Amino acid sequence: MSSGGEVAEHVKSAAQDLPPAQSYPWLLISDGKQCEKHYFFSVTENQCYKREICWLRNQIIFCSSHGWIVSQDKDTKICYLSNPVSTQSLELPPCSKSIRRVFLSKSPGDPDCFIFIFGYDQGNIEFCKLGDQKFVEQNTTLGDRHLSELIVFKGKIYGLMSCFRCFALVTVDIVGSTLQIKPLIKDGLPFQIRCPLPPENNAYDTYMINSHDGEEVLFVFKIYSASLDYQVSEFKVFRLDFDNMISEELEDIGGERAIFVCHFYGMPCSRSEPGIKANSIYYVEGNDNRLYVHNLENKSRLLKLPCPIATHDAWLSWVMI
Repeated sequence: MSSGGEVAEHVKSAAQDLPPAQSYPWLLISDGKQCEKHYFFSVTENQCYKREICWLRNQIIFCSSHGWIVSQDKDTKICYLSNPVSTQSLELPPCSKSIRRVFLSKSPGDPDCFIFIFGYDQGNIEFCKLGDQKFVEQNTTLGDRHLSELIVFKGKIYGLMSCFRCFALVTVDIVGSTLQIKPLIKDGLPFQIRCPLPPENNAYDTYMINSHDGEEVLFVFKIYSASLDYQVSEFKVFRLDFDNMISEELEDIGGERAIFVCHFYGMPCSRSEPGIKANSIYYVEGNDNRLYVHNLENKSRLLKLPCPIATHDAWLSWVMI
């Protein structure tokens, strides 16, 4: 694996205004004891824009979806659903979990939008319809597997059932205040994803990500090194075919696409634009101020320092504006 390093050209300062909208994610770098310093890094310009956004102060971002952001105050643990453009913000009901993943079933402008919160206590999730006063908690364990992730594909919610090295796909329907989980079965066998984890590795993350056009779902498997130093050693990507209930491992994702993932979530695949490295995965890790670019074809890794003045403990998140 080869690697290289780049530093952003410079940092431009401005007031409260957000950087301009673009067709691919901005890398938001939140720095300072209260995350009061905000830097927006453009991967195409190799440039950082400094902002101080009041409503992002002290916030950790857990989801960027449908043009909205779900965040949690580091101290009060209150969660918010916010629109970066309109600055509209909604305080969500109290959540009892230490948050691992957040999922929006639809755009918050849709009256049938549900929000799901996954914690680190495997099996139990909290969910509610947007506007409800409290979350409903449900155990999602089926046998030795539990619901660990959700995605909407062509109007239907699908889920990933996990048990260490075993992964199976299910459908998820919301009936009143209950989730109905049904395994996807073909010829008497469940729709499973082959585990690409080497025998010597135990640490990994998974992401189910829609393509930019909504026509396919990719399953991204991020594998950490066997030494348990939590350095990413490899990525594996699968295309999920829900009609035929098969998963196909991809050697590449095409010459016009890239994927963006951070600690808590992945962003939809984006068509490559000038300055974006095609067939690559842009990723950041928690409490690490560096940006990594993994090339799926040759397995090389490029290291960038997107904001030279940010501390090592800065929090990095991908956001769409």
